[in-house]
Amino acid sequence: MGNCSPTSHSQSNTLDSTDLEELMANFTLNYTYDDDYTYDNSLAQPCHSTYCMQFGVSIPPFLAVASILGLICNLILGVALVRCPRLWDQPHPSRTKLVLISAAGTLFASTLPFFAVASSRGWIFGDPFCQVAQGLKYGCLFAQSLMMASTLCHVQRGFANKIVLVLFLMGFVCAIPAAMSSSSTENICIPSQNLKLLSWSLGHTSVSLALFDIFPVMAILARVAQKWRGKNQWPQMDITWLFPLFWAPYGMAQLLHILLQEKVLVATCPFQKHLDYFLGISEGLGTVHCFLCPLLILGFSFCPQKSVPALHSG
Repeated sequence: MGNCSPTSHSQSNTLDSTDLEELMANFTLNYTYDDDYTYDNSLAQPCHSTYCMQFGVSIPPFLAVASILGLICNLILGVALVRCPRLWDQPHPSRTKLVLISAAGTLFASTLPFFAVASSRGWIFGDPFCQVAQGLKYGCLFAQSLMMASTLCHVQRGFANKIVLVLFLMGFVCAIPAAMSSSSTENICIPSQNLKLLSWSLGHTSVSLALFDIFPVMAILARVAQKWRGKNQWPQMDITWLFPLFWAPYGMAQLLHILLQEKVLVATCPFQKHLDYFLGISEGLGTVHCFLCPLLILGFSFCPQKSVPALHSG
């Protein structure tokens, strides 16, 4: 989604003099004027992605609306935590965890306006702020994913809150590769594929795949295995287990993208086009978590306990 620069979705389909010269040059290069007058069609044709041309115009308003809704919904959740403490008894997560979820959602939503401006005008805030914005963005995401780990084993309530806080801070530590690999050299602020930053980029992709996909799958398998063995206590599920549903597709898309960049996968034009759509749409799906998650938390808080037996927290 954030990979679209302003020029990529504002290109015209008309040919100017430069385009005509390039077209004629390609035309003459593809023909061999020998005695047989043969056409050489072995040269690879350029592959043009249509994702940014189709969705690029709608990205800035989408990010702006998501930011506003995210800030409002997390503000409502924060007020509810302060004014209605009786709502946060079982089967809901601890109050500390909900406060941190609200804080992470607010921070994530606050970064979206900068990416909205970048999608329409290019990244005008400089490289240092690009790294800060990406670090905050992914730090919030990784923190929310890691907070699932607090449900994996039984600990006392006071110590559990400390574990949740440590996991929250670890999320921002895990976002260091995302910040270090980010660059605005191409007028957009994204983790760069520059060779000098390749190690950071690979580290970021690995962390994303681990926290968005591998860790949630392992937690679910552990839950199923324990239930199959007749032990239905740990790991226990709560509202934080819904978070990977939003970002798991994007983790897979990032993996496919890095494999394509490293030429592990065959780079056919249809595959590249479909991957562009997969990357953009999956990131859009993940973005809506910033306002859907607080709404879901508020919704479950008003449900009778017997109606949500699966979402039980220790």
